[in-house]
Amino acid sequence: MSMNEQNDIHSMKIDGTPFSVLMNQAASLKTAQLARDRKIFDSYPKFIQNTLYHGHGSREDEKLVINARNIGIQLKNRFSVAEYLKNEGNKQYDDGNFVLAYSKFELAASVFRYLESTDHEWKSKVRTKT
Repeated sequence: MSMNEQNDIHSMKIDGTPFSVLMNQAASLKTAQLARDRKIFDSYPKFIQNTLYHGHGSREDEKLVINARNIGIQLKNRFSVAEYLKNEGNKQYDDGNFVLAYSKFELAASVFRYLESTDHEWKSKVRTKT
């Protein structure tokens, strides 16, 4: 965007109100609308919050979790996946890899209790600083 285009946007007015003022008001309104949902999200323990991101990577463990969460999967199969991940976490713990162990334990728990975004395109939306 050229400097002239930027100046045009900043000097633009809609019904006599500067565009930048309208944008600030819109951002404040959206922040207020999302505050309730954010408060609920923040009330969850971190390991539950992190489940929002599970299954969006290419790791085999994450694929196991997503498959185990499918509605049609039997409960005993979910337990098998959770137990496998728990045992992997125990191995990592015994080897002194505590962060990796925590990750495995978190994945095991997320087979049963997890969050899902209602916006299916949230992952493709990237925030950038300008």
